[in-house]
Amino acid sequence: MMVQETHNKTEEEIRKKITEKNIRFVQLEAIDLCGTTKYMLMSSKSFLRNLPDDFHLGVAITNLFLPDGKLVMDGGLTLELGNPNVEVTPDLDTFCVLPWLQDTAGVFCDLDLKGRKIEYLETSCRQQCKKQLVKLEEMGYHLFSSYEYEFYLLHKDTMKPVYEDTNLYSESIGREIRPFIQEVMTVLEQTGIDVEVYTVEDGPAQQEITIKPEFGIKSVDNAIRYKKAVQNIAEKYQMEAIFLSQCFAEEADCSSHFNHSLWDLTKKENAFSDITNDDKLSEVCKYWLAGLQHHSKALSALYWATNNCVERCQTKKEIHFVPVNNSWGFDNRSVCYRIKNYSVRRTYIEDRLPGAGCNPYLVMTGCLIAGMDGIKRKLPLKSEPFVGMMLGVQDLPSGIDKVPESLPEAMKCLEEDSIFCEELGEVFMNAFKPLKKAEFERWQEIENEEERFQMYRGIYGKHL
Repeated sequence: MMVQETHNKTEEEIRKKITEKNIRFVQLEAIDLCGTTKYMLMSSKSFLRNLPDDFHLGVAITNLFLPDGKLVMDGGLTLELGNPNVEVTPDLDTFCVLPWLQDTAGVFCDLDLKGRKIEYLETSCRQQCKKQLVKLEEMGYHLFSSYEYEFYLLHKDTMKPVYEDTNLYSESIGREIRPFIQEVMTVLEQTGIDVEVYTVEDGPAQQEITIKPEFGIKSVDNAIRYKKAVQNIAEKYQMEAIFLSQCFAEEADCSSHFNHSLWDLTKKENAFSDITNDDKLSEVCKYWLAGLQHHSKALSALYWATNNCVERCQTKKEIHFVPVNNSWGFDNRSVCYRIKNYSVRRTYIEDRLPGAGCNPYLVMTGCLIAGMDGIKRKLPLKSEPFVGMMLGVQDLPSGIDKVPESLPEAMKCLEEDSIFCEELGEVFMNAFKPLKKAEFERWQEIENEEERFQMYRGIYGKHL
């Protein structure tokens, strides 16, 4: 695998694409801090007329919302400034036709408040991510990554699984929904997202489609496009595709394992691999892994978009493979950081802490901050690689710490992590804290567990 040179799309290429594909509408998209997609729809003529200037749009895209649309009034940069218009700059590299929408293309946007002495909008999770990727390049590396999403398929009218049987990898079960799966895989390929494999998962109507890793921000953009493709196509089949971290209290969780490695910009090779070592891991990989271990508690706050993500990591099931601490090991599904070192090219870390309801931009941002800190300070690994099943281990080996047990605890850990506070910035933290406080209070409003999960599936699940 060589580090690929990126091709920047030009305005002329965009105009040509719009004409060739008869695109009538362009969807300007941004992802909020909870991971939900906010958008504004323009006619293609209006979109082209505004290029290459910035797009001055309303404030709703940057205010703080819970996934159900509830506005959080006690935080957010634009509220503090009196709700000024936000300058939106389409990232033309992300422009693509959206086959699941008629005559429509989409483009991700960067946000700014120019003239306010703010270089970038810190509450824009995509720009937080891009800032850390620039810092990684300054260290001489590219990030090569992919998100491994699982999701449930539910009947649109009843919000119950489209089938009740559970039989991992079963061809007979997958047979029922094959037309939907094949359409999703075809559409993803049409949007430039390379599909790797589809499998029937462990829960009733639980699915997984994996996609090829990419360098840099494209990996996260692909993750968002992937989810929207699955959700929109599911509606054609009278289904809801639900990307919740814990869709049902007693059924299998849905993960979003973050598989990643570093590639040396100069040598153009995998910086995580060193075949001269017995374990085939480089010192860079171990420093990076140590950074993840050291900052795991703060990472949980960024990885857990809602309280539903917390519930995934506190599951009461007898057998599960959800991380509950910062352990690591070689090809071990029961630890938090699963190391795969099959070959020089295929040496990478599978971060198993994020669930399907995560904000993928904040997952990458947090991983970058923690990993780079590990390299900069040459942090030592906190523990030895764990062997065996972590589930049920009462006396944790030295250096292994439990992840937080609640959203407030996770936020406290983030606030006490000076590295993360400095990198994310005061503006971000001042917005993020009240958002998480409001999310926890929203969860507390509903005391009955089944009612909570009904709310998650019926409201949160449609937006995340």
